[in-house]
Amino acid sequence: MIFFKLKLFRLSVIAFLIFNYCSINIIFAQKKLRIVTSNIPIAAIVKAIVKDLAKVESLEFGQTGCSHGYQLRPGDIYKVQSADLIIYIDDRFEHYMTKLSSFFQSQVIRLSEIEGISLIHNRASTNWHIWYDINNVKLISLELYKLFEKQFDSYARQMLFENYQKLIVQLNIIQEKQIDLFKILSTDIIVLDSAIEYFFNCNKAKVVKVPTNCHGAVTLSAMQQIKSLSKERSLCLILGQRHEITHLSVLFNNKIKVVRLESEMCPTKEGIDDKLILSKLYDIIAKLHDCLPHGNGS
Repeated sequence: MIFFKLKLFRLSVIAFLIFNYCSINIIFAQKKLRIVTSNIPIAAIVKAIVKDLAKVESLEFGQTGCSHGYQLRPGDIYKVQSADLIIYIDDRFEHYMTKLSSFFQSQVIRLSEIEGISLIHNRASTNWHIWYDINNVKLISLELYKLFEKQFDSYARQMLFENYQKLIVQLNIIQEKQIDLFKILSTDIIVLDSAIEYFFNCNKAKVVKVPTNCHGAVTLSAMQQIKSLSKERSLCLILGQRHEITHLSVLFNNKIKVVRLESEMCPTKEGIDDKLILSKLYDIIAKLHDCLPHGNGS
């Protein structure tokens, strides 16, 4: 009799565990959000917070270049129609979102509306590549975390909080490395890639502004200004992947250190990488050591 009761108790425990396991999976299946972002960097920030708790898609996934060159596809209409959350920076940057807005059926988050977001204004235009400013990434992450936690139950919220905290810890480490680098960087910096300009948007970096055209190409007046500056101070020229390094180095008789930074963020074949933002920021810091005098680049 005792053996029978013990066996019955064990079966009850097993049944209870199986029921709860299935219930949790059903809950997650029901609550799995579909989050659609405009570009890959923003999708990477979202993915770092939600991990596998939500399906994260970028409208620009599979296309090359930034939001300026995005081509609207028929499948994008379905993506925004079926999304639970739509996240993008600003209609003035992702112009195609204005065309898609008539199909929106869910909550829309414009990151430019977050209080405290730092924006760089160049003459009459605004630089919208806000994800290279570490403080901006922290602020965006906080606002998105507060938004996402309302969508989940207590168990998922705990996972969400842990993901968010890990992201902030890593961003703080990167920011410390960034500040330490700028402290020992004696050269003035000229940034010719508008996308990467936000990384230097802090009071520790000595940035010299020079004119570029609307496509980020180096203008004649910029060349003259750089050449003039190089006679009186040490300079490090920061280029994007579109600029030709060899010709510029030769032009200035190799007196200026030239560093190429690849500002575009490309996803893997598997999808959005939740470590993409962090790895890109680490990569920038590593390459900027080339601006240091020989012997200090470690």
